[in-house]
Amino acid sequence: MPTSVFQQSIAANLHYWLARIDGIVDPALDELGPEHDNLIRAVQFGLALEPLWTDAADLVLKLHYFVEYGGYWHAWIPMIEEALAKCGEREVGLETRLLDQLGQLYRHERNWQAAEAAHERELLLAEQIACKSLLAQANLNFSQLHWRKREYEQAGGHAATALEYFEQSDATERQMGAVFTMIGLADYGRGDYTAAMPALEKAVAHFRRTDHTVLMARSLINLALAQEGEGDRAQALASYLEARAILADTRYELDKSRVELSLGTLMLNSGKVQEAEDAFSRAYSPYLRHSGLTFFQGLATNNLGNVYLAQGRLAEAEALLRESIDLWRRADGQVQLANTLGTLAETLGAQGRIDEALASYDEALGVLARFPNDNWASYLLQKFDMARSALAAGQLPDEEPVTS
Repeated sequence: MPTSVFQQSIAANLHYWLARIDGIVDPALDELGPEHDNLIRAVQFGLALEPLWTDAADLVLKLHYFVEYGGYWHAWIPMIEEALAKCGEREVGLETRLLDQLGQLYRHERNWQAAEAAHERELLLAEQIACKSLLAQANLNFSQLHWRKREYEQAGGHAATALEYFEQSDATERQMGAVFTMIGLADYGRGDYTAAMPALEKAVAHFRRTDHTVLMARSLINLALAQEGEGDRAQALASYLEARAILADTRYELDKSRVELSLGTLMLNSGKVQEAEDAFSRAYSPYLRHSGLTFFQGLATNNLGNVYLAQGRLAEAEALLRESIDLWRRADGQVQLANTLGTLAETLGAQGRIDEALASYDEALGVLARFPNDNWASYLLQKFDMARSALAAGQLPDEEPVTS
């Protein structure tokens, strides 16, 4: 049985962190990066003591953006699960908010089944207490889950429902920015860039009225993708550069890699191969290499492989593309896997390894056929089918690779 002095010290530590967080301006708590291990210990000790577990759970909730944007998902999921196990019938509001956070972290881990279960429970509890703001958040979470699974119709439907509830409640600028982001991204996923633009512009406008730098940067990246889809590469470049400038003096290393990945793709698709290599090399930073974030490592290795293919560095391209394929299989990134398989096929074909190239195209086409409503998957399916036919007929394709 812990002594009263020990409990008092744990309580004082929890209250210290809660008060310190309240005094930090940046909602993502960027300055707490060096304190990560201390925060974990504070929560673990607090959850282990019955009188203090709700304080520990409150600290978990306040650290939500710190955990998410720091990429600390794997370490914090067990503690949120432990806090949820302690929630009883009198803690419905707390349970709902913890489920909101847990489901989001499951999504980052690409554990779709667990995320869906968490959000289903979250939605059920929100309906029981008839709280419009919680109903809005639950629908927003479902929208984000469906979008990550490339189910764009469902993503758009849940986003529209979330918007209705947010408009009936005291929604924050961040929440409105998030819901307009999902409305825009659902249209983007379907290939309707013109429809996506107004919603993504509204998202940027909402985030400009916050001090949430990382979300502002992400909203600019989303807008830039739609601008590039519309063919306005100059405006897309301006949006990417603004996002990069926002992140420059922060510790958001993952988001720095994200903007470089997108910027590099713009450069490559504009025929600026050296600029693309420079951006992708910055994206594949020491942080990303050692992060364990397989999805983003897959993007970086795929994109560098595309650059090496464009430069005729075929052996180097093949090595990176095979590394990327392994990462996609581990991350369950199916359309991304197919994209890299198609690029590997082109690389093998350029080396005269025709049978291997045809087999790689066949695997890519088989994967892509499972995503008939995904605009990018449909584009890749048509592209790789034509390339395969040309290769089988003894022709080598002469076109620029496409990255994600």
